Amino acid sequence: MSFNYDIFISYAHLDDRSAFGDEKGWIDLLHERLSVLIAQALGCELNIWRDGHNLQGNDELQGAIGAGVTQ
Repeated sequence: MSFNYDIFISYAHLDDRSAFGDEKGWIDLLHERLSVLIAQALGCELNIWRDGHNLQGNDELQGAIGAGVTQ
């Protein structure tokens, strides 16, 4: 079975807020560093899907997440 995404990161928008103002939150940093470290280890780029990044507050979660992880 073929998928569009290699990794799925699920989180709440609140989880990604930085305690230091304009700096990136830990989810953004995890996404960036995970992309680089795994790409270096595997020798290819990854497609990462983030539900909190791609969804709005009023989106239907079950349908959007289901579509994101099965594409």
